[in-house]
Amino acid sequence: MTKIGNPMPRVRRTVLPRHRYAPPCHLSLPVHQSAEDRTTQCRRVESPRSIRWGRQAQARTRKGTFMADTDRRSGAELRARRELLGLNAQETAALLGVDERVIRRWEQGKPIPEGVVAELAQLEQVQDDVIRELEDAGKDSGVITTYKGDGVVPDRPKLPARWHRVAAATAVRNLAADGVDTRIIYAEG
Repeated sequence: MTKIGNPMPRVRRTVLPRHRYAPPCHLSLPVHQSAEDRTTQCRRVESPRSIRWGRQAQARTRKGTFMADTDRRSGAELRARRELLGLNAQETAALLGVDERVIRRWEQGKPIPEGVVAELAQLEQVQDDVIRELEDAGKDSGVITTYKGDGVVPDRPKLPARWHRVAAATAVRNLAADGVDTRIIYAEG
């Protein structure tokens, strides 16, 4: 009995050693390819800071996609934007579908996933739209109506009343800058 071998010649492959400044990549490349070819073929590129973290960084990148260093938002910016929206950490966590401790970790400097900043931007856009609506109502009647207590906004059930009060106060401030006298009252019921 004769053995039939593989008709395709076997290409010798090797894993190039990690250089301290080269992004880690787990591609196995033929010997004749250079390190430059290796970095262009990498799909996952990490920052030099995460390279220093070694295996911990590799584990983090497997769990989710994180923003590149140039797009990374600081924890301070996340907290400032959250507070500008009138949301506490618990409400923000509920809106983003994460645990409150995760919000605290992000605000203390842990890497923030890409989608978080986009979701905050969407909330800011919704609030800007509400501010414009309230400004229009305030120009017409001189009164802006908002909601009392810690409940939710009736037409936006996921958002707390505090979020709407921040929008109302911003609308009054904007109108005052334009010389329009407006006051805020609570909705009845």
